[in-house]
Amino acid sequence: MTLGNNIIMLRPKESQILYYLYIWFKWFQGQSLIQGIKSGSAQPKFNKTDFKNLPIILPPRTTLRAFHSIIEPFFNKINFLTHENQTLSALRDTLLPKLMAGEIKIRETY
Repeated sequence: MTLGNNIIMLRPKESQILYYLYIWFKWFQGQSLIQGIKSGSAQPKFNKTDFKNLPIILPPRTTLRAFHSIIEPFFNKINFLTHENQTLSALRDTLLPKLMAGEIKIRETY
């Protein structure tokens, strides 16, 4: 993977914190913190030092582990459905032009 100059990648040392951080930064509190450090109007940005110094509230490890075990199946389902949606879209994009051109016939069965 290649990251651009304006991209920060979070790679937590503990996998149990991954989904928590994702939700934290998507949530109002995390978004407010990011809004507080960004600058620029045409293309908003912030520097890595300011980002690293953001105060992130972390629950105890046992709570993080429990949270991760509950949330992980939902993210797995999202990933599965996203992949399935891409597969179905590709299939539709392949078949629809052939159907419209009359290359494929649909037989009705009742």
